[in-house]
Amino acid sequence: MSADYSRSESGERVIAESRRPDGTVRKERRVRAGYVPQEEQQVYVSRGAAFKASVPKCPGFEETSTAAAPAKPKTKSAAKNAKRKEKRVTDPAPNGGGGAASNAAATALQNLSLGGGSSSGAAQAQQTAAAPAAAADEEPSTEKQIRTLKKKMRQAEALAEKQGLGQALSPEEQAKLSRLAAWQEELRQLEALS
Repeated sequence: MSADYSRSESGERVIAESRRPDGTVRKERRVRAGYVPQEEQQVYVSRGAAFKASVPKCPGFEETSTAAAPAKPKTKSAAKNAKRKEKRVTDPAPNGGGGAASNAAATALQNLSLGGGSSSGAAQAQQTAAAPAAAADEEPSTEKQIRTLKKKMRQAEALAEKQGLGQALSPEEQAKLSRLAAWQEELRQLEALS
């Protein structure tokens, strides 16, 4: 919105009075000396940007090629994901089957449960089916299940010590303590697989 400036009788710059759409009159407004409206002010340009704009361009030289040259090193997870993707491309096995050994391991993992009976077997089978069934991809999940079971067993053993000291346990804590033997059996089966 650029304003039309005019000079008053005293020589000051003013914005002339105007009529609003509803019919009322907007008063004449005085403009201070040296005032520049925001839309007329110059945009700040840093020294670096000004220098870059003033440097002549070489014909045929593209700046995007120099920006792509210094590639960042991949993180561990990015490298691992790239390796997995490459492996999937080179070994396209139907339904993720990697042979009889991996199928046996997959069925054994489906039979195991970490939830202690609180979750449905169908949900666990669905989760296991969704995970890649290749032998290399099962190793981390088996290790993770072993770590999870060991943590649950440590917690249950702490509850057993608490009960041994004569402190009362809540129903949830008693249920966790009662599942300790089942977790130990699952841990033995998982360790046999890996």
